Amino acid sequence: MHRRLFRWAVLGAAALAGAAHAQLPDRPMRMLVGAPAGGPTDIVARVLVDRIAPALGRTIVIDNRAGAGGNIATQALVQAPADGTTLFMGSFANAVNPAMMNVPYDTRRDLLPVSQVTRVPLVVVVPSGLAATSVAELVALARRAPGTLNIASGGVGTSAHLAAELFKRMAGVDMPIIQYKGGGPALQDVMAARAQVAFDNMQTSLPQLPGGKIRMLAVTTEKRLAEMPAMPTVSETPGLRDFVVLSWHGVFMRSGTPGPIVERIAREIAAACASRELRERFAQLQIEAIGNTPEEFARFFHGEMDTWGRVVREAGIRAE
Repeated sequence: MHRRLFRWAVLGAAALAGAAHAQLPDRPMRMLVGAPAGGPTDIVARVLVDRIAPALGRTIVIDNRAGAGGNIATQALVQAPADGTTLFMGSFANAVNPAMMNVPYDTRRDLLPVSQVTRVPLVVVVPSGLAATSVAELVALARRAPGTLNIASGGVGTSAHLAAELFKRMAGVDMPIIQYKGGGPALQDVMAARAQVAFDNMQTSLPQLPGGKIRMLAVTTEKRLAEMPAMPTVSETPGLRDFVVLSWHGVFMRSGTPGPIVERIAREIAAACASRELRERFAQLQIEAIGNTPEEFARFFHGEMDTWGRVVREAGIRAE
């Protein structure tokens, strides 16, 4: 992160000179959020805005446009002027939706990635009474009793759902996926042993561990987490070497926004994500701050579209 900021500082003279000809309009900005107030995406947006608004010298208003898997907010971005005053806090859903439903815009053409803000690990949890203390044992159990172990999912097209679909395919197991209206109800049924597995957000599962009703088997990151070095990754399991699933958030603008404005906002996001205050706030939510360049975020986002688009098509998933 610090090397990236240094690189921008060294190369920033030309960009700043260009920015003089493409200043932000002198009026309030808005951050579109495709989720209700109080949810994880909304919280990430508000924490970030509190950091970047003073640096930009602008008021940034949060504009919650919940519904349709984030498509209402995404369409509002696409219809907004490309003048740099409208930001959009996108998420994992934006990489999945184009393959899962008909969207009234071209995601690759109309959305301009600015900077990835977070990545959110998932964890594999099972009821404490299940005869599996590792992912390898879970796979073996599922193979011995096809169709009897249910995976609880927090909704069609969510990171939890697609993690389950990818897991089934890579592990070669028959495990029905049961859809719930949110991750909370899904986790509750795992705790009650009415479902046997969930790929859950860490921030909801960790507080439940002391109760002894669930057991955490692994995290879905590519490497073990520094704060949980004893917890293995799913990818350490034979046959699941490439299994990596992360939920995430990132800022987009409308395609056509002047490059110097995009670069300036990306720099402020990176600086915010590098700050101790923001990193500590996100760490309390079990979220990792990122803050990268538009080019880096674009590569990541388009890679996510390719990966999850393939999983959606192969599984025949359609939005409900």
